[in-house]
Amino acid sequence: MCARFTMASRPDELIEEFDAVLTPGAAEPSWNIAPTASAPIVREASDGVRRVEPARFGFIPHWAGDARIGVRMLNARSETAADKPAFRRAFAHYRCLVAADGFYEWRREGKRKVPFRFHLPGGAPFGLAGLWSVWDGPDGEPVRSFTILTCEAVGAVAALHDRMPVLVERARYAEWLRREAVPRERLEAILQAHRGRELVADEVSPRVNHVRNDDASLIEPVAS
Repeated sequence: MCARFTMASRPDELIEEFDAVLTPGAAEPSWNIAPTASAPIVREASDGVRRVEPARFGFIPHWAGDARIGVRMLNARSETAADKPAFRRAFAHYRCLVAADGFYEWRREGKRKVPFRFHLPGGAPFGLAGLWSVWDGPDGEPVRSFTILTCEAVGAVAALHDRMPVLVERARYAEWLRREAVPRERLEAILQAHRGRELVADEVSPRVNHVRNDDASLIEPVAS
């Protein structure tokens, strides 16, 4: 499961990590990205240029009658997404990377939910495996949205949760984003060879539990 994450890296860091062009509004920092919020995704456009663009968190299939369905499609299981009616078209043709530099999970202690942020050593940004879609809103405006693919938790995350987002290896970004057909077995290999074991965890402020809080203090480690 991945329902909250962070992306506060500098624009130049995103350009370097993803070898991509930034579009307006794509690099606004956020330390508490929640469902329905705008967040940056990386995709290969029809002209072959890799772009970082804002999209809505929560996948809205092109056939949906209401945007609210996206709240139920924040994540897709990497093991089954290729066969699910809601995701199989996107898995085949509309893959993306979700730009992030951390994500949150919680440990329950009695009635308390203690938040932890998982990130790479040094805090560099990384790409989460994602799928994107364009839905025609009621006002006729297209809405780009995305889901994050998850897998069995490994490393530090496994102590808190049984699922985690898939961190795509940087060397495989190009293949994952390729618009041309990619054999399913190659895509599955990318998902299975993810970077989750590299992550470290910091206990952080319970202020992150409230989506209205969004500032840099949320990711500062606190004493256990």
